[in-house]
Amino acid sequence: MSRAYGEHQCLVWSGEHQCVVCTGKHQCLVCTGEHQCLVCTGEQQCVVCTGGHQCVVCTGGHQFVVCTGEHGVSCGLGNISVSCVRGNINVSCVRGNIDVSCE
Repeated sequence: MSRAYGEHQCLVWSGEHQCVVCTGKHQCLVCTGEHQCLVCTGEQQCVVCTGGHQCVVCTGGHQFVVCTGEHGVSCGLGNISVSCVRGNINVSCVRGNIDVSCE
């Protein structure tokens, strides 16, 4: 599910190959081409989780979450709302800002 992009780590989704790239001391999410993009800047902290689903959680001034696995994330013009319960991740696309809640 992952491969190297030089010094960067790229998580590859099945299908459209969405990429998550971590760079430098501050891990940031950057996508290229027509792939879906999530970008973390400044002092935001990004954490990569693995398991049944691969999720990327960025916290700080903003919160971004991308979950992959049997179900990819493709919100188009919408945003992402994620709820993590007992390690399972449910993803839905909603209007407004991105909300993250994990228990």
